[in-house]
Amino acid sequence: MYIKQTHSTSTLLREQYTDDLPHLYTIRTDFQTAGRGQAGNSWESEEGKNLLFSSLLRYEGIYAADQWRLSMLVAVACWEVLAKYLPKDWLTIKWPNDIVLRGKKVCGILTEMITKGEKIDYIIDQYGGFYYDLLKPALTEIIQQGIELGEIHFDKPAALAEIVLIVLAVKLGNTLIPSSKEEVEETLKGLIILLEKGTDNPAGSLNFLTL
Repeated sequence: MYIKQTHSTSTLLREQYTDDLPHLYTIRTDFQTAGRGQAGNSWESEEGKNLLFSSLLRYEGIYAADQWRLSMLVAVACWEVLAKYLPKDWLTIKWPNDIVLRGKKVCGILTEMITKGEKIDYIIDQYGGFYYDLLKPALTEIIQQGIELGEIHFDKPAALAEIVLIVLAVKLGNTLIPSSKEEVEETLKGLIILLEKGTDNPAGSLNFLTL
């Protein structure tokens, strides 16, 4: 579900919750007026400059005491996605819930659980970050290096970096136009072919856009 502005995606997901909501149901927004962080802290973000979303995770048979394992799993998953687009040595995890790019925080994760007895009923994971202002310069630098090495034939590295960020947003959000994994993959393949032909790049040279 996409909503242009809301108080908090995690709070809204709690308000909308019913037993019929599916696993990985996601709410995404461009701006939060009352974003929430760890330990009751607020989360502030500039409008339209971040990926802000919360996902409903359903797990059966997991004890509440093991929530920390799920938080770590989500952090690793976010790191792995970004590591597909950026040098791995630029990225670190500040345990248990932050992703850091070259010393600057680019993603924060808030995990909240609802329990039945000793076991978890459902979990709401809120993601905030992947800051445009930090990622675009890093991606532009990588693309510029590729241009200088003759591996990428395009004279506008910043524009190509922005396209990569758009693809990343689609990959992580998938809420504006909900699609199956197969449909998303086919769309990305078509986009890559179009970009390669439009920028006079060899076939397969922009496959770093895929996961």
